[in-house]
Amino acid sequence: MNPRIPLVGPEGLDADQKRVFDAIAGSRGHVVGPFLGLLHSPELADRVQNLGAFLRYRTRLGPRLSELAILVTSRAYSCQFEWFAHEKHAREAGLPDPVIEAIRVGRRPDPMLPDEAAVYDYALELLEKRGVSDDTHARATAAFGVPGVVELTALVGYYTLLAMTLNAHRIGPPGGIGARRRTLDLKSWRHLPDPAQQDAVHRENLGILMIADPAAIDDLAAHLQAGNASRGRTKSRPISMSPILLDALPQVQAPVAAIFGELDATAHPWLDEREAKLRSIRPELDFRVIPAAGHWVQYEAAERFNAELLDLLRSRETTP
Repeated sequence: MNPRIPLVGPEGLDADQKRVFDAIAGSRGHVVGPFLGLLHSPELADRVQNLGAFLRYRTRLGPRLSELAILVTSRAYSCQFEWFAHEKHAREAGLPDPVIEAIRVGRRPDPMLPDEAAVYDYALELLEKRGVSDDTHARATAAFGVPGVVELTALVGYYTLLAMTLNAHRIGPPGGIGARRRTLDLKSWRHLPDPAQQDAVHRENLGILMIADPAAIDDLAAHLQAGNASRGRTKSRPISMSPILLDALPQVQAPVAAIFGELDATAHPWLDEREAKLRSIRPELDFRVIPAAGHWVQYEAAERFNAELLDLLRSRETTP
């Protein structure tokens, strides 16, 4: 999905936008995500970033519990940018991986430390029920004091504002190599008890992300998708959004090639940006595009993919 509004960059700013842009860059190191939309209203962006500087860095909760509340909020709104921006921060702040993973898949973490449970229960109940029970409020107040529970409430509200901004304007995370990337929402299937319903969702997800031609979504593709989805343990999406490929490519002591499907759902119609970015690091890159194929190009266009791959390998045999 493309952003619904233009994203404000460092060029072409008026005086007010430049003042706020520089202030945000100075305090946070960069200007990304919601602020690329909020800067259409410079005064709003300025007030939001000042409030955020306090709520994220200077409350009584500390980084670990603050990041926990932020992750609960981003998950409640299915806000991809907010999640990707804060998962790493949460881990660095000391939030255990099992807690992060449970929140990611929509499950209550178990076990949690008492202070983590107080934050999780308060934030989730506030988000789901638009209020909290006497017991939940009392536990949070006992854990953090009245000022702390006031700050926790404001923290959830602040990241709700950012999540709404990101979701409403479709501002997704940038691609991991610095090229534009579509934000895709896959359907949930784990809660469905009926295997036939699960199969239908797996086929729908194949059409959303993996395969361009609906006719190519056959029984084998659905079977493989179900197996991959149920057995997968690697969090591939955070890896794809990270700069790990850009960091690794200069170290590779071998020729580099890439084969993409023309209609790759994550990259279409910006494949030229990916090619340019990769060539800026490896000018010798052999970049090939298979027409009318999607993200799972080696399945959808297997014969053409294999032919291209064999041609690449044979060309290396003759390269001195």
